[in-house]
Amino acid sequence: MKNKSLFRKILFFSICVFSVAGISYFVYKTFFINNKVEKNETSKEYKVSIDGAVKNPGNYFFEQPKTIREIIFEASVLTSADISILNLEEIIFSDFEIVVPFKIDSIKKIKWKDLVNVDQLTNLGVKKSISQIIINHRRQNETTTWEQILTLKGIGQVTLNQLKDLIDLS
Repeated sequence: MKNKSLFRKILFFSICVFSVAGISYFVYKTFFINNKVEKNETSKEYKVSIDGAVKNPGNYFFEQPKTIREIIFEASVLTSADISILNLEEIIFSDFEIVVPFKIDSIKKIKWKDLVNVDQLTNLGVKKSISQIIINHRRQNETTTWEQILTLKGIGQVTLNQLKDLIDLS
């Protein structure tokens, strides 16, 4: 009889301990872990990459959405920038890339023979990957044609038209 009473006390104690542990885990998960996830989701950081006709190209990070006008202001737009094609009031809610174009008449074309590094093109608003393709082609070819450039992987008609405004093949 004494053993049964001891067994019941141990069983009751064990059930209480497991119940308290289970409830504690549930409360911890519900109130602490879930709240941390919500805070991380609401405090999202936005990354905006800015290149082209700006004094300070690079990546900018923001805690809240901003307009393109506010973002390019921080990058210091050059006087040779053509911002007329940008929607300055557009609000950026996610990671984004902005290329501020140059005014076409303010750009002196780069001669093919003088094209030696990627920065010469990226500073004019050409994507870095495209600039690298062009520089690699330049290193392999003393002369080229627009038709040959068009055959390069990654170069389409739109990019070709942009390059024609920037590069003098003669």
